[in-house]
Formats: sequence, C-alpha cells, structure tokens
Amino acid sequence: MIRLKALTVILASLMALGLWHATPVHSQDLASELRSALAANTQAVETIRSAEVAETPEGTRTLVLQAVSEAQAAKADLQAAAELATTDEQRSRISALIDHLNAAISAGQEAQTASSGTIRSVAEAVRGELVEALTELQPFAPAVPPQQQVPQELPKAGDGWASTDFQMLLVAAGMFLLLIGLRFRYASHPS
Repeated sequence: MIRLKALTVILASLMALGLWHATPVHSQDLASELRSALAANTQAVETIRSAEVAETPEGTRTLVLQAVSEAQAAKADLQAAAELATTDEQRSRISALIDHLNAAISAGQEAQTASSGTIRSVAEAVRGELVEALTELQPFAPAVPPQQQVPQELPKAGDGWASTDFQMLLVAAGMFLLLIGLRFRYASHPS
C-alpha cells in the first residue's frame, strides 16, 4: 500500500510537470505594451484632472495618489516595451516617456506629506508630467505596428513528433492513464 502511494505521488508530480511544461506562455509584443501604457497613462491623466477639481484637500490627495499608482502601471508597461524595442529610436522614445512618468511619480509621492495649501500645486506638477508623457505617447503607440507571428518550422521527415510540448502532453496523458489503471487494479484487488 505504501508503494502504491509513493508511486501515485511520483506519477502525479511527473504528470503535473508535464502539463506545466506543455502550457503555452503568451508574451505581448511592443505595440501591445505601448497600447497598455497609453491606456494606463490616459487613466492617470483623467484621475489627476479629477484631483484638481476635488472639493477637499484630502480628496485631492487621494486622487493624486491614485494617479501615481496608475502612472506606475504605465511605467511598468513601458519598461516591458523597452525590453521588446528593436531600434535605438524606439528605446530612446520609451526612455523619455519613462523619465516623464518618473517625474510624475516622484512629484505625486510628495502628496503624502503635502499640506492642505500645497496639495493643489503637487497635483498640477503631476498633471504636467502626465500630460507631457501622454502627448508623446499618443502618436508613438499606434505608429508601432504589431509584430508578425513567425510560423514555426514544419517538422522534417524522420523528425518524429512535431514538438516537445506535444511530447510532454502525451507523456502526461499516459501517466494519467497509468495512474488511473493502477488505482482500479489495487482498488479491486487489495493486497
């Protein structure tokens, strides 16, 4: 019975490993990352505009901090886009956008300690940097075409199975069937 449990644990872990390996990983392309950054930056600008017309200093402070978190999301998207950039021009433009967002984020972090009288000036400083980043990002994001998917190489005669993922999926399915068979065998004939 202990051997069956040990075998079950081993087969289950191998099956999980096979299924994990067979799961495709989806990565985004440069255009998608830029569009995500554009959406986050647009939302941050809308939030900071709401902060400037908020009725109370605490309302302004809350909205400024929300805009900062949205700017951080845009910055994360731009950093991912920088890794996918293929030309120096793209990397340079993305770096300039990140600089604007860094300035907005650092100005917005002053909102935590700003007095009631200076919170509006903090909001204006954040808005200025966010709007500058937005005006530079708007024409850049749609101008980058989506990357074309490169077709995988077709298998050659004599190569065997088409892909390692397919092999791992077949191995996992086989282990699953083996595990089910062992369960039925030992369930009907206990030893």
